Amino acid sequence: MVDCVLYLEGSSEGGLHQIRILRANKNRFGSSDEVGVYEMSTVGRLQPVSDPSSLFLAHRNLMSQEDSEGCAVSVALEGRRAVTLEVQALVTMGSEKFSRKTVDGIPAARLQLLLGVLQKRCRLYFSRQDIYVNVIADRLDRREAQAADLAVAVALVSSLTQIPVRADTAFCGQVGLLGELRTMVSLDKRVQEAKRMGFSRIITARDPSSHKATKKQQKIHTTTSQGIEWIQCGSLLDALNLAMVDPLPKRRKTKPTLDILSSPGSIDDLGLDDAIVDDGR
Repeated sequence: MVDCVLYLEGSSEGGLHQIRILRANKNRFGSSDEVGVYEMSTVGRLQPVSDPSSLFLAHRNLMSQEDSEGCAVSVALEGRRAVTLEVQALVTMGSEKFSRKTVDGIPAARLQLLLGVLQKRCRLYFSRQDIYVNVIADRLDRREAQAADLAVAVALVSSLTQIPVRADTAFCGQVGLLGELRTMVSLDKRVQEAKRMGFSRIITARDPSSHKATKKQQKIHTTTSQGIEWIQCGSLLDALNLAMVDPLPKRRKTKPTLDILSSPGSIDDLGLDDAIVDDGR
């Protein structure tokens, strides 16, 4: 009989190939929520990492005061431990025949879902662009890859619109097919980790357990606690407008005539002044 199986995971394809994560699967009693994070040293020894968030954001800390285009920080859970992860996205014009989509750190199917939601619910088109997404950390499990949905969407839109993401803001939330944000477990722990890493704002889905929602609070609810501004949004579009240095431009009143069988691939195709999004207002 096997009571416990230990997995020492690591991937040379990840953003930090020297990181190893120790997880436990138990068949009977006992908690397996705790994980160990280790770093392979130059002499071939595993050394425990007491602060994984600082390691994953080591490069970002050098430029933490600068607003970056196509870069957002998500707060994920590794077992019981909350860690901050940097998400980078690059959106460029692809060829006329096909576009390339390359992703590392999250499932490729998750990226396709987010692109579909951004096109259908936010009217942001990526059909003719080459897209590259990278999560600067070891690969996330399926549940925590969904928690990084909001950060991935923010990084994609920032690179597409060339509007920088606010450097003082972290993100956490799952994106639904209707363009809504869905809450994740242990939100309080994630908020505290964002505060510990020096962020003054965090944008998440609405936490139904934190307060009773009123009709006026259904879209956006903001609270300030222990030095961090916690912004809870109901929709992806609201979160995108709050995440950027500048809000997303609005669609002009005259709507262009588009071929319904093909998606526009540029601002000129949409017939917009400086706008590529309809905020629904």
